[in-house]
Amino acid sequence: MSKSWLTTVSVAVAVSLGATLAVPAHAGFNLNKLIKKGAAKKNEPKAQAMPPSPTCNSVSNVGLCYGFNGPHNKDQKTSNGNEMACKFMKGRFLASDSCPTDKAFGRCVVKGGTPDEYSLFYYQGGRFIKSAGDAAKDCVSAKSGIHAQGAGVWHAF
Repeated sequence: MSKSWLTTVSVAVAVSLGATLAVPAHAGFNLNKLIKKGAAKKNEPKAQAMPPSPTCNSVSNVGLCYGFNGPHNKDQKTSNGNEMACKFMKGRFLASDSCPTDKAFGRCVVKGGTPDEYSLFYYQGGRFIKSAGDAAKDCVSAKSGIHAQGAGVWHAF
């Protein structure tokens, strides 16, 4: 893929960071089973997982997954833009999901602590990032071609 493709995707994601999302209620889940399963594990320590949020999973295509966890990302305009950018990356946009951590180098929190916050997960075997070092370097770069909203904060797995 060319650098111009990455720039176009970055611009599409950046433009989208201004929109609301109609989240389908428990799509494909047996809620009673989830409640019982959660009650059975009540005393177990909880893992440090991100809560479900609008997600663009493009792991199999480009080795990236975006978790749009800031509240502004649920605005319809922003959500529509995020979905468009996701389709551009041949990813799967889901209204409420989490990026997988299996085979991930780590995650980059961009615009952390703001309503526009999102997390970018980098994966082994991706087209653009080949190592954990490359992922960390890209994350903290304000001039990244993968995220156009400034430097992020790196969290290695």
